[in-house]
Amino acid sequence: MFGEEQFHWRLLRGNGYPLVYIVGLTLLSGLSCILTNKMTALLGFPLVGLLLLQSLMDIRYGLLFDRLNLLLACSAVIPIGAGYITGSEALLGAFFGSGFLWLLRLLTQGGIGLGDVKFAGAIGLWLGWPVMASGLAGAFLLGGLSGIYLLIRGRTLKTSLPFGPFLGTGAYGAFLFGAKICQWYGGCL
Repeated sequence: MFGEEQFHWRLLRGNGYPLVYIVGLTLLSGLSCILTNKMTALLGFPLVGLLLLQSLMDIRYGLLFDRLNLLLACSAVIPIGAGYITGSEALLGAFFGSGFLWLLRLLTQGGIGLGDVKFAGAIGLWLGWPVMASGLAGAFLLGGLSGIYLLIRGRTLKTSLPFGPFLGTGAYGAFLFGAKICQWYGGCL
């Protein structure tokens, strides 16, 4: 009767997830207002909401939904229209994000899910190049630290760990600080 995606959307309404989403969105939006100017925080509100929603879905169900990735990709007209990035930077960011994860997917024989590849492409449209590189670096740093923690706690290398929340967190950090990180890194070279 319902597709798998609709079934999961219906499940998300229960178990306190709407409250977690609303509280998380409020806290992250407030943090954006504190750490950046109000206009950047306002423009980034759809990004923050979709990153949080995809992260919750990946934690709960182990899935990153195509519809949310498409919505995230389509909403990338916001930073382009506001002049934060150019269209070519957005396309390069999407190509780099999804291309890098696609290559890792091939090398690890499916260790990275296809949803993560699509999610990185949609995030890349928002962040553009080279900020997407700092977002991916943050995601891999956080994922690696979490993996080390799990190994210390007795888990094995076969333990499944959703990567979507790390991508979302890295993208949020890159949205707030990515340009400054890229400037700093460029000055170090």
